[in-house]
Amino acid sequence: MRIAMYLGILLASWSLASSEESTPATLVLTNISVSERARSHSPAVRAGRAEVEASSAQRSAQLSPFLPQVGARMDYRRWGSEPDMGTRHSYQGQIQVEQQLLTFGRLRSTRSLTADAIRAAETDLYGDQRDAALRALIALEGYRFAQATVTVAQARLEQRQGEYADAQKLFEVGNVPMLDVREARINVARAEDSLAQVRADAQRARADLAAALAMEEQAFTVADDLARPNDLDAILAQAHEHLLDGIDLERLTIARESTQTQADLELIDSLPQVSGIAAATTSGSRLNDMDDDWYVGIGLSWTLYDGGGRYARRNAQQANLRRIQAQRDAILDERQRELAVIQADASALAARIALQESIISDTEANYEDARVLYQTGEITLTRVGEAGLAVVEAQFNRNRYLFEESVLAHRLQAFME
Repeated sequence: MRIAMYLGILLASWSLASSEESTPATLVLTNISVSERARSHSPAVRAGRAEVEASSAQRSAQLSPFLPQVGARMDYRRWGSEPDMGTRHSYQGQIQVEQQLLTFGRLRSTRSLTADAIRAAETDLYGDQRDAALRALIALEGYRFAQATVTVAQARLEQRQGEYADAQKLFEVGNVPMLDVREARINVARAEDSLAQVRADAQRARADLAAALAMEEQAFTVADDLARPNDLDAILAQAHEHLLDGIDLERLTIARESTQTQADLELIDSLPQVSGIAAATTSGSRLNDMDDDWYVGIGLSWTLYDGGGRYARRNAQQANLRRIQAQRDAILDERQRELAVIQADASALAARIALQESIISDTEANYEDARVLYQTGEITLTRVGEAGLAVVEAQFNRNRYLFEESVLAHRLQAFME
């Protein structure tokens, strides 16, 4: 009897554990977790990582000519006085090793260029991570805004339902005509329709957030509601300190260094190259009776004139340097303008949020008074609806300003990367 009871407990425990393992955990999203997930799961970020790997592999390929070059060759020859009647033949084999001895800075420049290519790929990856995180955070704030809009629409429906109840009571005692009851019922239907619409908008916002995080089927919830960002003034001050930093400027810094190295390499190419060569050869008419030879030597190659190509390429690199500097100046101007616009928008949003909070307080009080005045027959149902609409508009405007302020905070954080 006890054995059966123990078996039942074990089976029940195993069944519970299995069901828990098979049920995927619900992911709770915060600003930090959204940013981290976007930086690691975004398709653009995965492509950026592959580009870094490709740049690292290309570095080895570009440096390989400066390492020992080993070649092997085997020939078989047959000849004679007639084309198809050759009776004489020979075998020849060779192994040769060649190593560049003096590169006059070519190796150093090539190392610098390949290192710059890897740095550029890594910087692009950081930029992809920054952009993916910003997109995901804006999608998160969009979902929070959509959820807040649903809450406002639900409150509006409750308002309309209360007005409908008031109209029914007043109609039953003969204080208002049936017209008010029908109007109130229509208003309830319209509020239900608006609620259905904003719920659909919230589902679309949720889908946008899932797409930004590369989440297909995993369940998730959002930890926090729409709210004002913390210490926006402090973030603005930090952004001013990072005006001359940033991924976009770093890209141009790397491009400038790489272009300068390429220009210098054009001058280096006007110098000779010196290589050491060692080889072993074997030849003969019979494979079991071959003559061996060894030799070592030094080779020099020097392109004295290439038709002016080197000069033209160097001029092109110098023009590229001037173009990069112009791009840097343009980006600095754009960053200054963007920061000034963000600061102005942040000040305006702070004032508008405070204004909407005051309006919400007054409109809510007005709506409660209007409900009382309607019940006493002093105003019409339409006036009550207008008072309720003023509450909803103020709540929606406040939420929209909260959303815009949160987006500004995320843009400032991205600005400093």
